[in-house]
Parts: sequence; C-alpha cells; structure tokens
Amino acid sequence: MALWCARLTLLFCLGFVLTLGAVSWPRWQTIESQTIAMAEQHLRHEAAHPGWSFPGTVYSAPADLTLPRKRLVAHALARGYTEQCPPAQPGQVCARSGDVIPRGGRFAEGDQPAGVKGWTRPLALEPMPIGHLIGPDTEIRWHLPLEDAPDHLIAALFASEDADYQDHIGVNPLGIARAAWVNLQGGGIQQGASTITMQVVRNLSQDKERSIQRKIREILAAVALDRNLGKEQVLQIYLDAPYLGQHGSFSICGFEAASRHYYGISARDLSLSQAATLASILPAPAKYAPDTAPERAKARRDRTLRLMRDAGWDAAEVEAALAEPIVASAQPLPEDRYPAYMQATRSWLEANLEPHIVYG
Repeated sequence: MALWCARLTLLFCLGFVLTLGAVSWPRWQTIESQTIAMAEQHLRHEAAHPGWSFPGTVYSAPADLTLPRKRLVAHALARGYTEQCPPAQPGQVCARSGDVIPRGGRFAEGDQPAGVKGWTRPLALEPMPIGHLIGPDTEIRWHLPLEDAPDHLIAALFASEDADYQDHIGVNPLGIARAAWVNLQGGGIQQGASTITMQVVRNLSQDKERSIQRKIREILAAVALDRNLGKEQVLQIYLDAPYLGQHGSFSICGFEAASRHYYGISARDLSLSQAATLASILPAPAKYAPDTAPERAKARRDRTLRLMRDAGWDAAEVEAALAEPIVASAQPLPEDRYPAYMQATRSWLEANLEPHIVYG
C-alpha cells in the first residue's frame, strides 16, 4: 500500500509539473529570447552579462636592464624569475652577476621576444601584474576558455553534476523523475535534478525565487539554451559562472578564479585530484571548501573520483588521486601587497572613466 501511495504521489507531482508547463507555454517565446540574449552577451564579452564583471589588471612599468644589479635582481625575483648562474633560458637571473634573460612579452612599444635576439629597442623585464580592479559586485572571476580546460576537469563536472549532459536536451526528465522518487522515499530533499544547463540559466537570470513557477521557467529556458547555443557554448558559460568560495569580502566565481584562489595555479594546470575537488564543492562551497573543511572536501572529492572511475576514467589514475591528501590554502590577492597605490589608481580611473570601462 505504501509503495502504491508513493507511486501515485510521484505521478501526481509529474502531472502537476507538466500542467504548469502547459500553462507556462505562452511565455515560451519571451523566456527563450531573454535567456538567449543574456547568454550571447556573456559569450561576446567573455562573461559580461548584466551583473557580472571581470577584474581589470594593473601592471607595473617595465624594469630596464640598465638598473643597478641589486635592483634589477629584485625586480626579476618579484616577477618569478628563478636563480641560475649563468642564466641559460628566459625567466632566469644570476644574483651574483646581475645577468638576466628576459621572458619577453607585451610592452607599450610592441611585443618583445624572449631572450635578446631580434629586439632593437632597449631590453627590459616585462611589466608585472600588481593588482586587479574588482568591481562593486565584489566578484573575482577570470575567463577560462573551454579549449584550455583540462579533460579531467570536464569529466569531474559531468560526474559530479550532470552525467547525461551530452545526451539530454538541457533538462533530464529521467533525472527529474529519479530525484522526485528518491526525495519521496527519503521524506525530504535528498537529491537534486538540475542539469548543468539549468544551473547556467539560474546564474544568468540571478532569480532567487524558490517556487515551482521559477523551476518551470528554468526548465523552459534550459531547453531553449541547449537548442540555440549547443553543448560547448553552454559549457563555456558554466566554467566561468558558479560561486566557488570567498576571499574576505570578495566572491570567488568560476573555475579559473577558484584554481588561483585555492591552489595558486591556473585551471589549465589542475591535477586530477584538484579538479575533482573543485567540481565537488559546487553544491555548497562554504561547507566543502578545501582550505577550511578538508575532511568534508575529501569525502566529496572521493565520491566524484569514484563516479569518474565508474564512467570509464582510468582506474589507476583515480586510485592515485584518491590517495592524495587535500592540500589547499587561500592565496593572497595582488591588491593586498600595494593597497595605497591600488586605491590611488582606482580613484583616478573612477574619476576619469565610465564604470563599465574600469570594471568590465
């Protein structure tokens, strides 16, 4: 009897959702056009939809190679040059002699090649990032191109958040039914059913309402997004979108910012263990943050790694990642090193430029 009651309740819930969907159908064109417009604006500006911004970077002046030896060596070390006597390749400096091989890079006068050949202007060390201009939304977000995201990060996201991402239409009806059944059996919210596409819609709309009407709008918009943008573009938005932690008053958003925050590296260089950890903390970053809750983060990471193994990821690689400890610590922001200079720079820019130019 209890089983039949549960089944009838499940059928009623599904019927209710379908009925609301039919009622909401006249709004389909509006929801579709609004969602696509926001998503396309995001892609054009590397994630600059209303309410999002990417920090601008403030650089130092180049360091001329004619500086006194001690000052030149100090400038090189501040830029991350390694000590090597004599220097043999770009990015190395000899503290004893002051010899240095510049990395090259982009200068106001033009691009300077690494080393010393082929450059007719006076040689210099490349400008050094000294701070970032974070907008009033207090979000730290760096663009991670999909082609630069490691395969194991994408696989971890699929395993943790949406195993059927490549096959569904933006929503997963079977996943919704399965989650409803699990929740009915558990007497509460035990399992969610949001696909990656639905999560992107939620981030784009920033709709905080908790209602069945919002969920229906989200489902309709997810189908529209999947149909109009395709899997790769939706996934590109997703890499930059989610909230993944906190640094003081700043929100850490997107996987590139999270990689720099927790590990001090680009997302391109994440190990399997690190990628699985970041994918695993998505549901509740404050609860599972690897720098403040390593035990909970490890439990979540291990679950994701096992799901990856079950989905066909190399078992030996998974076992090696499972054996790794959780090692993460919040990295200092560049602004923390030069607060007075950054404040002066920000004040001048805000007084002379429009906010959307300063903050993206």
